[in-house]
Amino acid sequence: MSATLMDVLTTTAELLQLDEVADMLAHYGEYSDGEDDRKQDTRLDTDPDGMLLTAAARTAVYEIANDGFPAVDTVTAAAKGGLIPMEEIGGNVLYVISVAKGGGIVRFTTTPYGVKVGSDGEYVVTYCIRIGEIGYYDDIKTDLAPPYVVAYRAARNYCLMTGRTDEASIWDGRYAEEAEKLRVRRRSHLPRRRWV
Repeated sequence: MSATLMDVLTTTAELLQLDEVADMLAHYGEYSDGEDDRKQDTRLDTDPDGMLLTAAARTAVYEIANDGFPAVDTVTAAAKGGLIPMEEIGGNVLYVISVAKGGGIVRFTTTPYGVKVGSDGEYVVTYCIRIGEIGYYDDIKTDLAPPYVVAYRAARNYCLMTGRTDEASIWDGRYAEEAEKLRVRRRSHLPRRRWV
């Protein structure tokens, strides 16, 4: 379940009952006919509340990625000479989680030039993304943490930025509760240990 930053912003604005910001989000980028010529709605980029909410949501994505919910992506890439070049995987690889071929996990080694595997062919590479600057309509990989959990963290950040510390602690508690539920659910899917 991935979402865009705009989805997280919209959910956060609804949670915090920021009606004016929600209206800006709903109309962001639309064109309207003005007296002189068509103008694009960019109030979100100049409104103080809109700018604070955007900063809070971007910070939430970074924080969640470092709180046990990394942004993860998967790509199919070809190996030549036993090496899958980093260019085939993507330029924003933080680290490789797993490599699979034919449905089975294979051994691999990560190098600065790519991922070394045993043979040539098509591989499915799962990796953690290095999060860069996030645009409004960029896909944020929140597969491990649903967008509403990111919105809880963004709501906390917004409240801290605006000095509403009591409300921030409430949103922080909701985030912590949901994050722990997700961690427990993820641990319950791990295979049982067995003696070799």
